[in-house]
Amino acid sequence: CLLDWGFAMEAEPSISPPNRNLQVEKLMNNCVSVVLLHQSQTFNSLPLSKRLTLLEHNEFIKPLLDDCADPVLADIRDIPRVCQQIQDDWRDVGLNRMTAWNLANCIRERMKAIVDGKIKCHGGQVDILVTGCEVSLWVAEQFVSDLQKCFPRLFVKAVSSNKIIGLFGQELAMPCTGFPYSQKSMD
Repeated sequence: CLLDWGFAMEAEPSISPPNRNLQVEKLMNNCVSVVLLHQSQTFNSLPLSKRLTLLEHNEFIKPLLDDCADPVLADIRDIPRVCQQIQDDWRDVGLNRMTAWNLANCIRERMKAIVDGKIKCHGGQVDILVTGCEVSLWVAEQFVSDLQKCFPRLFVKAVSSNKIIGLFGQELAMPCTGFPYSQKSMD
């Protein structure tokens, strides 16, 4: 993804010669140019402006909490309420249940394709890739551990989103030293 904040109304964004054929989306009253590399290579879908998530007036994005003297104590006190909200959300047909249902269907289809021989297993295979950064990476690693125990025939990996961006999010791959994955090692 290329975001060009400079002179977007007056000129085309700074795109390297091999990628000048990619579609340029204009956002924020034509003040920002956006180019999506991987999506442009695979398929054309709705314009980017139709796929953005609204940050204001969105029931799924909660406002920031007020500042307090002891945020750790406030978080600890919130644990029972948050746990109850999670339980209530799973009881109702909400986004968690729909997401779990869709994940189960994707896992079922992937496992069936492996069993039917439509997907050949090899050392670099990754069936499910979960990414995260800092705390969310720790949560991703725990989720991957549980998922791998439930589905031992699937190859499930948790990887830092920064490392994935370094490998696939740029024109020139920048693999991290000591990181076992490269553009050719994962499928």
